Amino acid sequence: MNVLGWSKFSLRRLNFVCSNLSQRSLHTLNPVLQIQPLEARLKPSSQSLLQFTPLVCSTCSTRFLQTASAENSSMWSKVKNKILGPELTIPKRSLALAGYKMYICITDQLDLEEFVKEINLPDTFNSWVILLDLHVWICMVRLSNMGEEGKILRQNLVQAMWQDIQKRGKQLGKEVPGGTQRRALQHYNDMLRAYLFNLDEGLLGDDRVLAGSVWRTVFEKQQVDPEVLALMVHYIRKQIHHVEKQESNLIMSQGLITFLPLHGETENKDLRTKLITKLFNQRVML
Repeated sequence: MNVLGWSKFSLRRLNFVCSNLSQRSLHTLNPVLQIQPLEARLKPSSQSLLQFTPLVCSTCSTRFLQTASAENSSMWSKVKNKILGPELTIPKRSLALAGYKMYICITDQLDLEEFVKEINLPDTFNSWVILLDLHVWICMVRLSNMGEEGKILRQNLVQAMWQDIQKRGKQLGKEVPGGTQRRALQHYNDMLRAYLFNLDEGLLGDDRVLAGSVWRTVFEKQQVDPEVLALMVHYIRKQIHHVEKQESNLIMSQGLITFLPLHGETENKDLRTKLITKLFNQRVML
């Protein structure tokens, strides 16, 4: 689907296709809510989001950094990077593990029940995917400023997310025909791409522009209380600022990312300690 034409595409048709899946409560999926520990890496499907990851996440800033780097690099550096790949300060495998651990951080901190209650989202699988996309995007904004290491980490973060969405979707849609499931997964694939571009645009603008992006993505153009919309704009701004201040070495080595609560500006220290303990003890098999 043409991402630029996404806003003109009717969501009614997609909602009809995905109704047997997205309208089911995530709370019916208790046995597979966690991916601890992650099993051996699955091969990405033909619809894998990995093919799109170079195009998303802080589009303008990423392209600017890539352009500046290309202009300043020597011919020898270009040849060496082409043949041997870019030099990394952290091994590629460690970055891949960090991407999967970062996904665990996100899912452990994502409280669907709170968002359902506070911003009146429906208690559905679709709402969980929307909120997951939002927090993954916040992490991707941070990773876009971390060079080649950030790119590798970001790719593995998206892969972990996509595998989990596929796994949970199949569990929720056991009675749904395979063709319908595939169309539903393609819907979430397209939704994520449009979602990231919309939020990138909103982040680069003022609060009114960001509010429009949030209305189109989080609330899917449905009627929303202006105070709730303002709450989500503030939530996104403060999370971007909070994540930007976090230590790069912990992000790259362990995938550690923490978020502020929906209300308030103070990080939950107990939750941070639990996450650190969990990540250092987590065994992730790739």
